[in-house]
Parts: sequence; structure tokens; C-alpha cells
Amino acid sequence: MERPKVGVGIIILRDDKVLMQKRKNSHGDGTWCFPGGHLELNESPEECAKRETYEELGIDINNVYFATITNDIFTSERKHYITIYMVADSFSGEPKIMEPDKSEQFGWFNWNNLPQPLFIPIQNLLKQRYDPTKKKYQHYKGNYYQFIGEGKHSETLEDFIVYKALYESEPGKNVLWIRPKSMFFENVIFNGKEVPRFKFVGAKHAIK
Repeated sequence: MERPKVGVGIIILRDDKVLMQKRKNSHGDGTWCFPGGHLELNESPEECAKRETYEELGIDINNVYFATITNDIFTSERKHYITIYMVADSFSGEPKIMEPDKSEQFGWFNWNNLPQPLFIPIQNLLKQRYDPTKKKYQHYKGNYYQFIGEGKHSETLEDFIVYKALYESEPGKNVLWIRPKSMFFENVIFNGKEVPRFKFVGAKHAIK
């Protein structure tokens, strides 16, 4: 009995843009997709993401975490995949095409202006209204916030985090806050336990 195969797609972020490449000599030929490939026996999605990215683009990805899953049916090719998406928000090295028989070009693109045509799994991902650039954190007291970006103090050059409240606060709705980066990512003691001040809880699924 035929069963769906498992693929892993890697969403690599840089300055709120994602790295994509154009497929060649495979199903979806001529479409744009993320780096990725088949999940191998006894391999974790994170291990697969790191391996495939290095094999295809020659870079080492870091801070890899799970994003979401799509169910992808390629009717004309009679193929069926379950695609696991992993996100990496940092990497070392410079991307280059390592497998020219599988990919003909790559580039960095804004999430709201991706190249066309898109690989079917990416089309299905967009239907979920998922946005990897909208990182979501939970404060140790319970409230949720959207990560906006990083900045520097104009005089001291201290690093700061800019974030937005995802709840109705006393000052109002969608209030922007800033906090020193070292404080944002530090641990605190809460109910006798050491916990992150802000815990990363994934990327937002946009509501439109």
C-alpha cells in the first residue's frame, strides 16, 4: 500500500526576509520553494533541516524550531507528501547553490512578496496565513506579545527589543513597548522557579 512521504521545508530568516530557491529536474520543476528534502530513517526534523540546508546551500543554520505542517497532494505527479516546516533565524556562511542539478537560482524575498510560481506545499502554507516574521512571546505572568524588532540607544548603543502587546492593556490596544535586550531574554524567579522573562511560543498565524 502506498503511503504519503515526509518532507521537511526550512524557512531561513534574515532581516525579515526568507531564502527561497527555484526547483529543477524534479516534481514542481520551475517553482519556488524553501530548502528542504526527505526526512530520513531515525532522523529528527531539526537534524534533517540542518543536513538538507548544508547539502543544498552550504550554510549551517542555528536556532531551529518547529513551525507547522501541510498536507500536500500533487495530483498530476500522483505524489502525496506531509511537509514539516522548520524555522531557522540565524546561520553561518554565505548561501550558494551546491546542487545545480536540483536548483537553478536562489534569493531573499519579503514574506508578502514571494516569487512565482510557488511549489504546491508553499501554496498550502500560505493558505494557513502563517507568517514566520511575526514572532510571538509569552511573558512569565501570562500575557502575549509580538516581537517587532531590535534597535540601539542613540547615545549608549545599548541593544533594545521592541515588542507589541497582543491584549487590551491599560494604555490601550497594540501598544508598543521597549526593553533592554539583556533584560528581555534574561531569566527571573517566579513561584520559586527560574523561568524566562519572555518565552518564545512560535510565530503567529495572521488573522485577516
